[in-house]
Amino acid sequence: MEVKPGARTLRESAWLERALEADAPLKRSNSRSIRQTRQFAGPATRLLIACLKLLLLAAGVFFFWKIFNHAYVSDRFEITDISIAGNHFMESSALGAIIRNEFPGAVLRVDLKRLQTRLETETWIQRAEIRRVLPGRLIVQVVERVPRAVGMVGGVLTLVDREGRLLGKYGPSYGKFDLPILKGLLAPDQGNYLAENKPRAALFFNIVEALDSAEVKHSKNISEIDVSRLDDPVFLPMNDPVVVHLGDKDFLQRYMNFSAHMNEYLKLKETHGRIEAVDLRFEDQVVFVPAQTP
Repeated sequence: MEVKPGARTLRESAWLERALEADAPLKRSNSRSIRQTRQFAGPATRLLIACLKLLLLAAGVFFFWKIFNHAYVSDRFEITDISIAGNHFMESSALGAIIRNEFPGAVLRVDLKRLQTRLETETWIQRAEIRRVLPGRLIVQVVERVPRAVGMVGGVLTLVDREGRLLGKYGPSYGKFDLPILKGLLAPDQGNYLAENKPRAALFFNIVEALDSAEVKHSKNISEIDVSRLDDPVFLPMNDPVVVHLGDKDFLQRYMNFSAHMNEYLKLKETHGRIEAVDLRFEDQVVFVPAQTP
């Protein structure tokens, strides 16, 4: 059986359709208005948030700057203690005087890099490390140069490190150096003395190490080694003023060759009274040069 809608039902349906059609433009208008509001409000809101963040950041920077500036000049951060370690030859008081006399009194105002560079200009100081400990302490750790030989420079016995740097006047307090005297180094007032002295010192230590590489330390039989000429270092035997030309290689072999001809050398001394020089630079030969008679 077919059910047909009544007249009232049809009228209600028609009214509802007209109402929906009338409301549709309003909904579209409201939706478009919301979208437009979002489009215009989005960038403005983001800009406002960015400005607020910037203001907060600026306030934070200013706050910390004020704190640092106060600490930078405050008497509470004055240097009250300088702790120095690693030094043996240079007095702690001398290093402390450099810091107090040449650098600011506030621990935060001390340029650590500049202080490091300054300390490393001192003859004895090879390397320095500095750090701050608040409120007023500086900790200085140094590595000193080590004297390895005694050189004769300008008529003065001088401590020398392995690189040919002159460390200061030698005295009994530095102990005994069981090595030949090193001669042929330049003094600090002779141009670029460090560049000249470095290869000369290296040659000296190469000779000593070669002579002592055997079971017997032959360097004990040598009074001094002169490295003025890199291609022709010479040495003086202990208790004998004769100049022995060693050459620039085969140091141990040439010294042993000289020792093997010692009896011949002594006989020539008896005959001629004095031998001017001995030349070991010729292969497997020893050349004796008698002193010139007046």
